[in-house]
Amino acid sequence: MVADRAQLDALVKRRDVLKATKDRLMGRLESARADLAAVEEECRKRGVSPENLDSTVAELTRRFEVSVRDLSDRISVAEDHVKLFIEGAK
Repeated sequence: MVADRAQLDALVKRRDVLKATKDRLMGRLESARADLAAVEEECRKRGVSPENLDSTVAELTRRFEVSVRDLSDRISVAEDHVKLFIEGAK
């Protein structure tokens, strides 16, 4: 009988641990859903469809890379002009 009581107590403890874990995970899920809704709303405010976020990120990445290449080219041209100016002043 004592062994049965100990086994029952152990099972109740395991059940309680599982319930606490489930409750904690449900809270995290609810929080994640709220965060997702906030991010989607922020996207809409900025004129970006949350459903097309991947393609929007890809387009912005492409535009960024083009801008960086353009800036690099312009800096190279400016450096060449400065170099010619300095060499001409000698």
